[in-house]
Amino acid sequence: MSSGVEHSGPVQRQPAPANRRAPGLARPCPNRPAPLRGWRRLFPLLTVLLSLLATAVVGEIVLRLAGYSPAHVNPLRAFHTYDPAIGWRGRKLYAARFKRPDFDVFIAHNADGFRQQVNLAPKLNRAPHRLFVFGDSFVWGWGVGQGEVFTDRLNLRLPDYAVENYGVDGVGTVVEDRLFATEVKPLVRPGDVVLLMFCNNDFGDNVDRKKLHAEAVNGEVKIVNPAKRLTTPLEDWLKNQSYFVNFVCYRADLYRLTRRSRKQADEVLGPTIAKSDERYVVTKDFLARFAAECAAAKARFIVAHIPSQEELAEGQVARPNKLANEKARGDTLFAITRALQIETVDLLPGFLARKQKTGETLTFPHDGHWNTTGHQAVAELLSEYLSTHPTK
Repeated sequence: MSSGVEHSGPVQRQPAPANRRAPGLARPCPNRPAPLRGWRRLFPLLTVLLSLLATAVVGEIVLRLAGYSPAHVNPLRAFHTYDPAIGWRGRKLYAARFKRPDFDVFIAHNADGFRQQVNLAPKLNRAPHRLFVFGDSFVWGWGVGQGEVFTDRLNLRLPDYAVENYGVDGVGTVVEDRLFATEVKPLVRPGDVVLLMFCNNDFGDNVDRKKLHAEAVNGEVKIVNPAKRLTTPLEDWLKNQSYFVNFVCYRADLYRLTRRSRKQADEVLGPTIAKSDERYVVTKDFLARFAAECAAAKARFIVAHIPSQEELAEGQVARPNKLANEKARGDTLFAITRALQIETVDLLPGFLARKQKTGETLTFPHDGHWNTTGHQAVAELLSEYLSTHPTK
């Protein structure tokens, strides 16, 4: 039966339009730029690098013409360098500006990398005795300028002593003892005085695994030194030669400091340091070593306790937990020095008496280190103590 449709022959397929894409092929885009080949692929990166370089050059010129003065926020990385014997020490013959919200001062180091003493040189060969002072940032002179550190003031107040400053930022008793034993002890003569300024955070510094510290293992105390370079040579060179790099690093460090300060909360009260605690064991061991080494050199060994900002009631915010911690650590130190029969000076009563009399604050608001008034008070208290308790 016919369908009504006539077929005259085979069906002819019409050819595909010229612009029809074959299956599996991407549609051509007449506006797409040709891909970069060879060195041209680096052109975007080179453009960015040249822009950054131009910004740095312009910034360098502007800062120099504007009279910008390079400064540092982080004193450990700026003023200190790696030392294989004690972890780190001050940069030798280095001088720079240390600037934070609380202060803006110029700090200089001597040829050994310690704080340059303004009033020391005339007394070195004339004073009958030497007073060697060890400690951390409080002794180094955090935030106070040249001639204002309490060791400078002691040189003016103690005519019979040439007072020498061996303060190093961020260290504890372990490092201070190693510094004394390896470098200073040969200088000590009978009748000299070795003064160790003890801060409550020394308990933690003495067992801090990130720096030269000591560990108590099976009843034995051993020294471990994992310290590494604080900065790279290139970083040092750039921060000290380029105003622009210094400015960027300064602003970044200041931002981190401000952010950390805003997040600071009241420290939770920790357990009292027990006699079995590694912090107690290590601290007692090295105080005993220090005392024995001084006795062998026939020198007088004195430990002075540094009261905290909380104990002076000078903190911006009341932090009762931290206050309780500080008191517990101070009491632990006194218990250790009594057990070892080490001569000890507590600066807190004298500080409080001065504050009650003058109404002056002795610490910087934000970080708790002594300001210039605090250093003056320390010099007065220590000179009075040494004058009323002369070396026998």
